[in-house]
Amino acid sequence: MAKKKRQKKTQQQSTLGIISTICGVIGIFMAGFLLGLIGLILGILAWKKNEVKVLYVIGITTSVIAFITSIIFWGSVGIGFLSLFALN
Repeated sequence: MAKKKRQKKTQQQSTLGIISTICGVIGIFMAGFLLGLIGLILGILAWKKNEVKVLYVIGITTSVIAFITSIIFWGSVGIGFLSLFALN
């Protein structure tokens, strides 16, 4: 009986870490600015709640990567867009 309670507690405690990881991984490929930010916030909340360490570390890491690549991508698109008008 105690083992079932422990398993339930572990599953409940890893929810924010799992969502953070999913947001970070999906954010690397699309909507990185939004999903990276959401994943980062959820990862920090999981850290504060002492959830499973591996999940929130992966979530925070992938979210930061998604956020940074999104900024780099949209920055390069903006520079390219502005250079079109500089030629005229």
